[in-house]
Amino acid sequence: MARVYACCLPPAEDICLEAIFRAVPAARWQKARAFAQAERRLESLAAYALVAFALEKEMGLPAWPALEGSGKPRVAGWPGGANLSHTRGLVACAVGQGQVGVDCERVRETLDGALARRLTSPAEYSALFESPPTPHGVTEMFTLKESIAKLDGGGIRRLMQGVPLLRRPDGQWQCGLEGIKVATQSRGGAVVSAAAYETIDTPFTWISWCELERWLNLQRV
Repeated sequence: MARVYACCLPPAEDICLEAIFRAVPAARWQKARAFAQAERRLESLAAYALVAFALEKEMGLPAWPALEGSGKPRVAGWPGGANLSHTRGLVACAVGQGQVGVDCERVRETLDGALARRLTSPAEYSALFESPPTPHGVTEMFTLKESIAKLDGGGIRRLMQGVPLLRRPDGQWQCGLEGIKVATQSRGGAVVSAAAYETIDTPFTWISWCELERWLNLQRV
């Protein structure tokens, strides 16, 4: 069963980033230092820490995961999958026995109608947005399609209109591609979505920054 973790972040000015740098492997903090803004550095580091936390909790893997060229975490000798995502003030990850994809986004206050049309086929737009589309609904669709694209590493532009999504009568989303399961959850003005070839455990596991920070303090390298 695939598991999804998410964590809301405090303002970067409230965090000692140097302490986090000392806790993660050099390859990751070098990537994080490439961001000019402290907020983006924190998100990059926290997303990587969260996926390592989840791999230890769910799979019993003590090692920090390496990153493939596509940016997907990978642990040498372990056949399972892991994926991470971050956006303003929020990080998320998914881990599973097979490949997984995850995406998180803040819900925009206003709706970009042109974006909604780009994300959907004409049939999807008509079926999913019989009533006027909402920013939340478009964000759900975007993150679901993004997580499916990340599942296999496919290009998001190529997949956006080629991934059929349907809403079931119970309000849950369903992917029209055979074998792919999806799930989505909202909290605090943000949406987290995941895709996998196995059942996705819901509700997602939300941990506090304090819990992740305590775990990081035990990982000094």
